[in-house]
Amino acid sequence: MDDSRTVLDADLRWACPVCTASITSSTDRYECSECRRSWPVIDGIPHFVAGAPYWGEITESQMTAVLNDMQRRYWKTALGSSDDPAVARVSLFIQNRNRANWQYLLPRGETQSALCVGEGMGTTAHALAGNYRTVVAMEPVDLRVEFMRRRFEQDAVRNIRVIRAGFPHVPFAKHTFDLVVFNGVLEWLPSADPARDPYAVQCGALRKAFDLLKPGGHVYIGIENRWCYEYFLGANDPHVGVPWVTILPRAIANRVMKRVAGRRYDNYLYGSRGYRRLLRKAGFTTSDVFVAKPSYNDPQSLVPIAGPVAKYFFHAIDAQPRSRIRRIIQYLASWCDLLGDIQYAFVIIGRKS
Repeated sequence: MDDSRTVLDADLRWACPVCTASITSSTDRYECSECRRSWPVIDGIPHFVAGAPYWGEITESQMTAVLNDMQRRYWKTALGSSDDPAVARVSLFIQNRNRANWQYLLPRGETQSALCVGEGMGTTAHALAGNYRTVVAMEPVDLRVEFMRRRFEQDAVRNIRVIRAGFPHVPFAKHTFDLVVFNGVLEWLPSADPARDPYAVQCGALRKAFDLLKPGGHVYIGIENRWCYEYFLGANDPHVGVPWVTILPRAIANRVMKRVAGRRYDNYLYGSRGYRRLLRKAGFTTSDVFVAKPSYNDPQSLVPIAGPVAKYFFHAIDAQPRSRIRRIIQYLASWCDLLGDIQYAFVIIGRKS
């Protein structure tokens, strides 16, 4: 086994994702000491899932072309110089490590470990690697896992452990991590578990994160705000592309989605109070909500949701809307001290006592 991977594996508390017993590892497989299940190691990466449908910032064929190009060119060049304009357009997004600027709101992490759930193309893990001793980049889609493997190898990033696995069936024991990251992930988890209530799935995921964290650890959530005022003006839901379902009562949103798309509405979003309630139910004692401008994937500004800093930001720095109806909404929200509660996206940090 590669020396750097051996060191990283020793730094983590591995456990069977089925029976939670300890896991032993070798060059070609990981095996449970109790139930005897085993998982293959392919190109140094353990695969705890055998299959997962492809999804991502670019199509499957575009991703395959990028991976082929990465065999002869640097990953940033393969993206940015692609002949496919769609690939070139997302290259800066995939490179933008500023999306993890929220990490500087937390205690310093040089001696700590972090788990990035549904890590995708590796941007958040890459950003955390400069501040955390060990970072686990967990992703179920095989092409995205392969992209991360090549990305980190080309950049000689040695403290990121890439694994192929899906949440909540993670191969780690309780109290393994100091930080668990859900960046644009929590709202998608119910889609993979259609037999259960979406709220229960999300609460269970946060409870799993709570168990994975050491005492004093943190959970991070980057996500949209259900009560963004644009949805009241007919903007499409950012996940399903259908208007109104974001703010409608869940039962009515389900009926609309079944009529439009033939399936339920399960990408549940909440307002700031709803996210705090969800975290409390999962066991987190404290939580802080910040407005992410322009979004949690590009947090050029992180502003407390209320208070004097928020008031100064929204009145003196934030760009004012051009349309009359939006200016009226902003004025009324300001008068009610709710400007932070109607913005597009949040960065949320919960703490385990």
